[in-house]
Amino acid sequence: MKETDKNVKHKKEAAKLMNAGEFEKARREFEAALKESPGDPYSLVGIGATFYARNDYAQAMNYYKQALLNDPNFKDAFYNIACIYALQGKTEMAIKYLKIAAMNGFAEAAVMTKDPDLQSLKDNEEFKKLLRGDF
Repeated sequence: MKETDKNVKHKKEAAKLMNAGEFEKARREFEAALKESPGDPYSLVGIGATFYARNDYAQAMNYYKQALLNDPNFKDAFYNIACIYALQGKTEMAIKYLKIAAMNGFAEAAVMTKDPDLQSLKDNEEFKKLLRGDF
């Protein structure tokens, strides 16, 4: 996957739109970025996040998994999948994906502790170990 100037421009615009809560517009920008650089995991996760924002977890999951097909170490995809599983009450799967995210460099305890999507895990011993960096 080769990143182009247009790809970067679209992703920057999409990030701004996401921060502004303009998810449908952000999706269009991520899709444009993906056209410029097919398989770009960042764009795929971005598209997934726009579906996630409207609670369409099945569509979000599809895009997160596509990102992993293109980059099997893309930590943000693993983390976002873990969030979906946590929201669905699938604790074991959530912990599994959080561990993989951590092994790929996403081990930000402050983020995980404050993430409302992971609140169902707060009393889980495996989650507490992850927060301590014990994975």
